[in-house]
Amino acid sequence: MEEELLKRMGEFTVNFLKQEIDKPRPRYDYRGQSLGSYPVNASGRLKNSIDYRVELNPDFGEYEVVITMEDYGVDILFAEGRRPGKWPGKYPSQNPQNIRDWARIKIPGFSSLSETEQKGLTFVISRSIQRRGIGPVDILGLATPDVEKIFEDYYDELVASGEIERVPGLEDIQDVLNRIIFLNNENLEIL
Repeated sequence: MEEELLKRMGEFTVNFLKQEIDKPRPRYDYRGQSLGSYPVNASGRLKNSIDYRVELNPDFGEYEVVITMEDYGVDILFAEGRRPGKWPGKYPSQNPQNIRDWARIKIPGFSSLSETEQKGLTFVISRSIQRRGIGPVDILGLATPDVEKIFEDYYDELVASGEIERVPGLEDIQDVLNRIIFLNNENLEIL
């Protein structure tokens, strides 16, 4: 019963995240300077990487919902963003493909540039991220009453429909939300 409830909440969380990252949002660098408003999900890679599983936490003897996604997604969506000083991608001497994918979608005429011009522009974008960072989006904002209400309404609907019964230890939405953790796919560290 507990596992089924958390499975349903995991599915709901994944669907909620996938819808939210497609919405245009104000974006900022790490210092708070405005970068405009656009969706987080430029190339689709982040959205496609979001998944969940329900697993037993052996330390607590309780089931948890583990939401996984690309490493940059956890940093930007829930944590502090990407701090200045870190190059996007693994090797600063190479222009990361994900930055090129982003540029093709976001920069009009990017695809019509020569390969050399594309590499140069991608390098400048990467260097800007390295110097200025990327501010957090706080897409889920579990602390906000509006988002908590969306999750609470879904939880109450499940219980009212008889599909799920209230489970001891998971009587209200805060108990459920406390069992959802976010990991990145790259190294599966709790962030």
